[in-house]
Amino acid sequence: MIDGRDTGSIELGGLLIFLFVAAILSCLSYYGATSMRNIKRNQDKMQSRSEAYALLHSIVLDMQTLADEPIDYPGNPSVLDLESKYSANALRLADASSGFHLDCMPDDLLQSTSIRAFVFIDASSARYEEWRTKKGPINNEGQFAAFVRPEAVPFCTIYGWINERECPAFACKIIERNFSINDAKNAFPLINNLAMMNINMMDPAALIPLLHAGSWGIKNIDKAEERLLSVASAGPVGDAELAVALGVPAKSRIFGYLGGKTSFWRLSLTYKGHAIRAIVAGIPEEDEESRRVGEYSLIDWEMRDAS
Repeated sequence: MIDGRDTGSIELGGLLIFLFVAAILSCLSYYGATSMRNIKRNQDKMQSRSEAYALLHSIVLDMQTLADEPIDYPGNPSVLDLESKYSANALRLADASSGFHLDCMPDDLLQSTSIRAFVFIDASSARYEEWRTKKGPINNEGQFAAFVRPEAVPFCTIYGWINERECPAFACKIIERNFSINDAKNAFPLINNLAMMNINMMDPAALIPLLHAGSWGIKNIDKAEERLLSVASAGPVGDAELAVALGVPAKSRIFGYLGGKTSFWRLSLTYKGHAIRAIVAGIPEEDEESRRVGEYSLIDWEMRDAS
């Protein structure tokens, strides 16, 4: 016969086992529910990413109409129409490539007095040259702080093609070394004939240091500066207007920098509570003399919670 204490002891032990098993089952249930929520959340995220990519693909297809535009400029009806079409997603297009792309500029310009004074901390390119020697090309806009004056950072960019006229630049050497290329024609589209700066998308005052930096064949820099500022403030300009304002032929080296077409666009939009940022490249026509975009291609994008 089992006395009360033994019975009580067995009942207590059974209760502890029951509670232990119940706790395990509860944890498993919670874990299962949490896992299902995580799986569902990941599925929803993947679905949203897939839908967002499809949306970007649609926008890039619609951007092809810009390839027919000889120049790009603020208030361009084609851009406004595109933003209006995707107004539900708050689409905005901005020039991402017009500015001083230091890796794509040869040392004679970087070390010129006007560029050094305008761009670099301590009016010296030494910090930048030390950076590129140790770390390679600039791949993040935040890296400018190490050697670019804060006032000049808005006029610098990490996006852009390399103009074939400037092939002694650091970026050219990197391409030649990494891809065993010794002819600019074989590096298309990385090296092409598009201008590195769209004058219509920049503060013209930022172009003055460039104007004073090189041997462009300009006879009177001061007069050319006045004409450049005047034509830039009058409205959208292209190569022909720039050539007249600067008094140089179309083959002048300065047109490796100045033009009226944007090479890289930065897109910002929203989708289902997410903020999307994307970079779209204008792939130039495969013609060494062309300064036109043949098509647009999505090269990078990210999606984050809008909050």
